[in-house]
Amino acid sequence: MGSSLSLIVIPSEVAAATESRDLGFLETGNRKLETKNMPLIQITLLKGRTTEQKRKIAQRMTDVLVEEAKTAKEGVVVTFVDVDKDSYARGGELMLDKK
Repeated sequence: MGSSLSLIVIPSEVAAATESRDLGFLETGNRKLETKNMPLIQITLLKGRTTEQKRKIAQRMTDVLVEEAKTAKEGVVVTFVDVDKDSYARGGELMLDKK
């Protein structure tokens, strides 16, 4: 398991399908949440993390954005991109070749 981690946080335009087709909102139960510019977190790391580790990371990243950015928990999206060492380079050198 490598120690390389890349984190990208970008605003996403969430186009949730609702009965009213109001693209700026996401309906959850009886609540209507504004979803424009809700955060999408993409985490790229070397393969080897367990599902439980990813679960904890997703929970903690979501909690931070809810607390610090005052965003709705339901609007935070976290994705993981698992990369093989032969497909990840840093400083011009594949991670596979690093010792």
